[in-house]
Parts: sequence; structure tokens; C-alpha cells
Amino acid sequence: MPNKPAKRRIPARLERRGCTFWIEPHSRTNVRVCIIGDVHLPFHDPAAVELALRIIRYVQPHFLILNGDIVDFHGISRFPVTPIRRLQFPAELRFARRWLRWLREQLPDVVMIYLAGNHEERLRSYLWRKAQELSEIDALRLPELLGLRELGIYFAETETEPRGYSDFVAAQVVLGGRLYVLHGHSIRTSGNVVNVARTVFHRTFVPMLIGHWHRTQHHEETSYDGSTSGCWVVGCLCFPRPHYDAGRIWGQGMAVVHLRDQWFRPTLVSFFRRDNQLHAFHEGTLFSVDTTSTPNVPIWEGAG
Repeated sequence: MPNKPAKRRIPARLERRGCTFWIEPHSRTNVRVCIIGDVHLPFHDPAAVELALRIIRYVQPHFLILNGDIVDFHGISRFPVTPIRRLQFPAELRFARRWLRWLREQLPDVVMIYLAGNHEERLRSYLWRKAQELSEIDALRLPELLGLRELGIYFAETETEPRGYSDFVAAQVVLGGRLYVLHGHSIRTSGNVVNVARTVFHRTFVPMLIGHWHRTQHHEETSYDGSTSGCWVVGCLCFPRPHYDAGRIWGQGMAVVHLRDQWFRPTLVSFFRRDNQLHAFHEGTLFSVDTTSTPNVPIWEGAG
């Protein structure tokens, strides 16, 4: 387990079982959780990161879930990559460590949980394919490479072998025993799905909040007995135009979850642009960031 981030009292119990973290609020207390993901360092959008940080400070969460693909691991991708980017992979890791250290400095009292996404899993896949002899060296594991223990950040990644009926295989956080938060890549669906939220809900039939798809969606259903459930899909914090698909623009955003006993309320916060401003509405408050000037957020400057 990592070092504890701060002495702030948390009104919830945090327990780990395998690759799953369970957050259980104390009786009759309110717990606030923020979720960000798909930052894809060093391809993060500084304005989107700054906007998310302002909302997080406004919410003052007890927990922050880093819901996968925080780091892109571009230099070791199995897809075609500009050769210089492969040579810059050590610099990519150094920048990721610096960014995570900056995030901890901004939020010293928040309990952080980092769930590995498919991009974090690129490291494991690369070692298995290219350097099997090094794959079990502790110093080459993500918590060590990213300095997560020193930063007091909990970490979990997807299991690599089948598990029993009562065990989970996806790295996830369960909020209040009911809402499952995970990156979403391990739930198999077609890449051409239009309504991701509806599709994922009909695969799992439990309340679920995911990232991975770089869009903001919500699907909710009420069953015959009157119980309500659904799926929430959270936007990204990386630059919104992918280099490999000129016809696509990703949706940016984050999520806020309020917990009390067994009750939860997820709120998707979508980001939208007007001229040189990036905006978001949350709880009746308008948050805005000037996209031409975000000096507070670390910027990638290459291998130098």
C-alpha cells in the first residue's frame, strides 16, 4: 500500500480485495468522489485539465479516481508511431511522473486511486512481446515507474488470468456497494457502437461508470419492480482531435459522484468551447478557462 496522502479525516471505509477497491460511506455521512480519465499524457489538453482541477477544488472530494489512460505510453504502442516518439519514451515517463507529482501537490488531502486502462497495459504487453526476461522485475512495474507509492496513490490493474464466479477481473472501484467505476476497455463491445452507455448496461446490468470512449453519455432504465439502474460514460481530458481519424472530435469532461449510505448520484460534467474559452456547468456554477493561457498545468516539451 502507498503512503497515506494526508491526515484529513475521510468519512468512508476503503478496502481492497484483489483488483477491486470498495468505498463504503460511514452511516449517514456524505462522501464526494471525482472521476477523471483519458488524459493520455503527454497529449493532455492543458485547458481541460485546468478546468477539471477547478471543478475538483470546488467539489472538495474525499476521493479522486484516475480512471485509466492517464498516460498514453505512446512510445511503446503496437500501432505505427513516429520513430522519434519511440526514442522519446523515457522522456514520456519522466513527464508523467512530473505531472502526477504536480497533481498531488494541487490536491494534497485527497485519496487518489489509479485504475490502469488499456494504454497503461501497453507496458505489460510490450514486455511480454519484446522482453519477457524483464517482465517480472519490480522496478519495471507501473507503480515504481510512475512513483505512485511515493505520491500516496493506490493502484490496480486488470487481472491476467481467469477468475472464479465470485471474483472480479477488471480493475475497478465500487462505490457504496452498488456503482462500479472502471475504465471500460475490458468490457468487449464493437468499436462502432453508437450508444455506448446503453450497450455496456445491457452487457452488465449493474450501475456502471466508465471512460475509455472519449464521449459523454448516459443511459438509464427502470425495471418492472421499479428499481432504477444505468450506465454513465465520462469524457476525456486529452486533445480532442485524434491524429488517426481526422473526421472525429472527442468529447471532454469529468464526473462527480455523491454517496450517502447505499445511495449514489453520478453527475456527468461536459466541457464545451466558445471562442477561446473552455466552459463547464456544475451545480449551477459556470467554470471557464482561457485556452490561450494555462500556465499552471505542466506542458510536454519533448525529450529535452
